Formats: sequence, C-alpha cells, structure tokens
Amino acid sequence: MNNVWKTFIVCLLFIVTGCGVPDVEAVNENTSQGTIFGSVKDATNYEPIEGVEVEILGRFRILNSVIDVPVAIAYTDANGNFTISNIPSGTYIIRFKGDGYISAHGIVNVESNKTKNYPMVLLIPSNSSGLSTITGKILDALTGNALSGVSIGVFKGIEATTGELIYQANTDQTGNFSLELEEGYYTILLSKNGYITTYYPIYIVGNRQITYEFTISPVVSQNSVRIILTWGQTPADLDAHLVKIKNNQMEYHIAYYNKSSSEAYLSRDDTNSFGPETIDITSLDTNAIYRYYVHDYTTYSGDTSLALANSGAIVRVVWQDKTYTFYVPNQPGTAWKVFEIVDGNLIPCEGICIFGVSGSSDPNIGNFAINQRMQDRYLFNNLPPKF
Repeated sequence: MNNVWKTFIVCLLFIVTGCGVPDVEAVNENTSQGTIFGSVKDATNYEPIEGVEVEILGRFRILNSVIDVPVAIAYTDANGNFTISNIPSGTYIIRFKGDGYISAHGIVNVESNKTKNYPMVLLIPSNSSGLSTITGKILDALTGNALSGVSIGVFKGIEATTGELIYQANTDQTGNFSLELEEGYYTILLSKNGYITTYYPIYIVGNRQITYEFTISPVVSQNSVRIILTWGQTPADLDAHLVKIKNNQMEYHIAYYNKSSSEAYLSRDDTNSFGPETIDITSLDTNAIYRYYVHDYTTYSGDTSLALANSGAIVRVVWQDKTYTFYVPNQPGTAWKVFEIVDGNLIPCEGICIFGVSGSSDPNIGNFAINQRMQDRYLFNNLPPKF
C-alpha cells in the first residue's frame, strides 16, 4: 500500500471517528524505511508453500476500538520466500494466510535502512488440531547442563514478547519441563536470575508429543562478546566457526578441532541435536575482522541440501548489553555466513549467505562474503573428522 492510500485511510478514520491515535509508526508519513524477508513452509513436512499472503498491519486505536490498517502485502514464491521493501520503520503485526492452513500472526520490528530476516514460518494444516504435550530441557549456554528453576512463559503469536502470558511453568530439579498447548503459533519466554532473558518461536501441530531443548546464557561481562548457536532436532550436528583476520592474515580459526586461542574459546561441541555451541571473545580487537559461520557437519558437503535451512538454527550475539538474533535463511547449501565484526561494528550478512561445501575444493566459498578482504574459500575443506 502506497503513502497516498495510507494517508486516505488515516483521513477517513479521522473524519468518521473524530479521533485517531496510531499505536505504531506504520501509518505515519515516515521517511525511514526498511525491508523484511523470510520463508513459509508446511509444519508437517517442511515443504515450501507458494501463494501465502503475507500482510503487514499497522494498529490504530480509535476511541474504544482497535483497527488494523494494511500497510503492505506480498505473496510467497515457489520456494516459499517473500520480500517486502520500503516499509516505514516501526513495530507491526505480520499475518500469514494460506489456503488449507491455520493463519499465523506475529510481531515484526522494522528498522530504518536495515533488512530483517524474519524467522521461518511453519504453517499448520487446518486438519492438525488438538492438544499437544511439549516436554524438554532448558540448558546453560556455556556448559550445556540442564538448569532448574527457569521460569517459562508462553505468549500467543510469533516473536511476541509482550502482552498476556497464556501459560507459565518452571523447570524442575533436573531442568525438565512439561506443558500442554493447543495447535498454534507461540513464543516461549525463558528467565532466571543471573541469566539473560531469551525468547524462542515455536510451532505446535495438534495432537502430538513434541520435544524441545532451549538454551539461556549467563550474563556476559561488558567487554566480552558471546555467540550462541542453537538449532532443532535435525540435523544432529551443526558447528560454530569463528575466524579472526588482522593485517590480511588469519590469526585463528575457532571450531570443534581448535577450541581456544588467547582471546576466544568454544565452550563445547554438541553433536546430538539442539546445541548449544557457544563461542566467547573475551577481549574484542577493534582493529581486526571477525567472521562467524555455521557449518552443517552432518550433511557436510553439497550446494543443494536444505537440511541447514530447515534446521531452525538461531545465532544470538550478546554484546554491550544487547542481544542480536539471526535466523537461518531459506537457502540451499551446508555453510552459513552469519555476520562479520569489522572495526568494532557488527555487520549481518545480507543476500546469499548460505553456500555449498563441495568435497576437498570449492571455489564458490567466499564469493558471497560480506566486506570480503581475503579469500576464505578453503575454510571448510578437509576438516578433521570427529571421533
């Protein structure tokens, strides 16, 4: 919807009601704009869904009523992908509607001059109703140990972090939890003293037994950077890789086979699904370049695999009292370039960020690197085996 139509709707609402106060910046003449992209797949088989309506809504509060005003609409392509550009910065409702599926809604924050990768949306077939039981554990991001006394809250909607909690529970002495939810789309809130409050989107297909493992991180010191990788049940083994480059030379490559350097270390290598794999940089060098990757060790090679894209991988960067969250994009390949830190600035990868790792040599590795300053085409070649 262009600005002319938005202005018309605002004026019409004002004439009819005599008063209108927007909750978000979406319907204002906001010159700061951003872009969101993402993908939609079937929650039961991970097949892409074409033709899903993706609608961005700005919310108006008119007297005692709330009206959702359309701001932009797009439709998913044959691969289930969508992109919506030129959205005025602000906080919106995002709604997904597909024939034969339960409609989903969530919250999206659009930032000026930035591109946001929305988490993959798994639409639930309309015939998949019923009460499901969700069991699992909450793990410490550093040790991988289960945590007791973690407070668990559930919000309705995707990336919904405010509003009324529809379910509350706590982990038991062994770090386990159990809850029951109807089919639908939810956000899990995790909190514990001494840890960073963390949110996870979850998708509940009705009448099933579902297992999750979630991770929360201890509070991070002011000068440190913590990078936390988590994923779903498959593939079993994803690996975190951190490279430091200075003066056009690689100083180190932190991964499962080289877990520490003078300033960075990998806490653990998880090989049995979910993670976490956590890398800490204890003293960030602002004169260096850091590159962070995720590699699908289970699949290992190939440029057509969607195992990594369907893994539900999430990378969280905790730095300077902020948490930056990155969701794996819907792209084929077995290695994901997530971000760089250049001159002390965090730069997310945009565009094609997943690429193939083909056997012992792959000239394509590094072609899609952001701010490429040296060739990293051999980064994943001949990795040591795990025993």
